[in-house]
Amino acid sequence: MFKIGDTVSCSGFGIGIIVDIENQDLGGRSMDFYVVGDLQNTDKIKISTTTKGKLRGLLNKSEMETIVTFLKTEGDSPIKGNNRTFYLNLLNEFKTGDLEKMARVLKSLTLKNEQRKLRVEEKKLYDRVKEQISTEMAFVYDMSPLDAKSYLEKTLMMDQQS
Repeated sequence: MFKIGDTVSCSGFGIGIIVDIENQDLGGRSMDFYVVGDLQNTDKIKISTTTKGKLRGLLNKSEMETIVTFLKTEGDSPIKGNNRTFYLNLLNEFKTGDLEKMARVLKSLTLKNEQRKLRVEEKKLYDRVKEQISTEMAFVYDMSPLDAKSYLEKTLMMDQQS
């Protein structure tokens, strides 16, 4: 259970802060919701406290190191498929909100970009995943978002140079 002030990762929303926990009556049923605000405090969403998999705490340094090591490691694309199923497989992995799965998406798109120019929807997904991972990386490593993005880009270049 999260509490007000906790920094969390929310699938499809990104990194946010629990700003409130509200109770609402929905059709005669009382339900609790986390109110998650984005980091710029411009947008908020509500997520049921009973929803599984939509909300998670941030990774610790050891878990983030596992992600970084995976991204540095040479290998084939962890996500396969023809053009359309490849994109749908990537999207399904991204939607989980699981950072390890997002790292698989990022690695797959990075490798695909070496073979051919990414399609528009793939490039958008690549940018979203990179932003999500670098934002969480900034929190975990206590660095600026710009430094985290630069570190992530260098990490991805290491894979390409291997």
